[in-house]
Amino acid sequence: MEISDLIKKYSLSAMEKVKRINPSAYWDDVKLEDVLTYTELDWLKNNFTHFSLKKYSSLIDLDLTGVPCASICDDFFESKSLQNISKLGGKLKLNKSFCLLINLKKLNLGAVHITSLPKDFGNLVQLEELLLNDTSVKKLPASFSNLTSLKKLAVWKKLITIDIDFPDSLQEIDFRANKLSEIPESLLSLPNLQHLDISDNPFTEIPFVKNNALKTLKIARTPFGIFKSNILKAKQFYTNCEIEDPVKYADDKTLYLSTTKKYYSSSHPTGHHSHH
Repeated sequence: MEISDLIKKYSLSAMEKVKRINPSAYWDDVKLEDVLTYTELDWLKNNFTHFSLKKYSSLIDLDLTGVPCASICDDFFESKSLQNISKLGGKLKLNKSFCLLINLKKLNLGAVHITSLPKDFGNLVQLEELLLNDTSVKKLPASFSNLTSLKKLAVWKKLITIDIDFPDSLQEIDFRANKLSEIPESLLSLPNLQHLDISDNPFTEIPFVKNNALKTLKIARTPFGIFKSNILKAKQFYTNCEIEDPVKYADDKTLYLSTTKKYYSSSHPTGHHSHH
């Protein structure tokens, strides 16, 4: 069976004309379960990534949710038209051809088992939004600084370091619930950054740098953000910024943080493994 056979049999949009595909659900506006047999739909879902995207010259939006992607052909991602890729759950192999997506603007991989990004990820210079929520990515490649169109970035829950150069274009960053023990000055120095969420991380200090663009800063449930004195200092420095107050302060009572598995209090500001 070939994909072209299904297109011809059910008068689906041709490869060179289709703009929106989820191989397990829709082809443009056609619900595939309404036209394909169960066997045909199952075949399409399980074999779609075995063929290159080259022929889909008008394809803009590709949703791979429900599509097995642990094995894909070497030139699968070779598309000059694709702007949006999304996938929820499962695995996705980002092979060399992925960095050839020269017009990709949005990548949304939620709860997808990926541990790293390709070293040439910075080649995706049109990328505006990158969402890697609930993934296993531990660090970002050095080429990240080349993403000069990137405005929105979300990565959690395995990041251990962010010691890279970020593009000045970034406006919104969500690094909550990671393993970040250090927050670099370069992050808070980004000239266009308006919203930063670094809550639920194990850092004990944040840099204080002049940044009039920053509007919201979330630091709740961090060893730094549970002390009233630190919150007051941050508010005095970032005067144009709304800073999240904790529900309870460690200045007043002993608090336990699951991010560090330690207890914090005025007598133990850096944490202690015992409540006593």
